[in-house]
Amino acid sequence: MKVAIVGANGQLGSDAAQAFADSGDIVFPLTHGDIEISAVDSVTVALRELKPDLIVNTAAMHHVERCERDPKRALEINTSGPHNLAMVSRELGAMRYSDNVGAALETGGAGWSARFDAIVAQIARQERRTYFNEAILRAALHH
Repeated sequence: MKVAIVGANGQLGSDAAQAFADSGDIVFPLTHGDIEISAVDSVTVALRELKPDLIVNTAAMHHVERCERDPKRALEINTSGPHNLAMVSRELGAMRYSDNVGAALETGGAGWSARFDAIVAQIARQERRTYFNEAILRAALHH
């Protein structure tokens, strides 16, 4: 399967790219330099060229202070970006997984494979462990 990972330079994106590559998929790791998800033209050009079967979106503006300083940009990235990816994925008939909007799973193609479900579950477990480890570390540092 050809998989485009949007936000591939982040922790979740790099984990996803590695998991799909380890499963034998062709992975297209996309960073902000490759695709600007808030601009539909950029999304269209990048994804039409790659023709992925699956688009995994892990891109997000998640630094609270930056979001508060620039709410317009945060809205463009966190809302318009996933919308643009959804429109283009539907046009291409690609499946889509978007982590930054409540981990909503949506299909636009033939449906989810058991292998994909297993990869998503594996990444989710890794992310939960990371989150709890960071929470424990923060709590320990504050005492």
